Amino acid sequence: MGLTQKQVADKLNIVESCYANWEQGRTEPNISALRKLCDILNTTLDELIN
Repeated sequence: MGLTQKQVADKLNIVESCYANWEQGRTEPNISALRKLCDILNTTLDELIN
């Protein structure tokens, strides 16, 4: 999508380090954050988690 971690984090209303931890597998987002992330990335939850 061409978005930086900071841009995605800002859209999710979270700090950048939280989003970076998701990408690196250190932590996992809750279902609400996953839904917002799907909207931002224009994808489905199934595509996102598989």
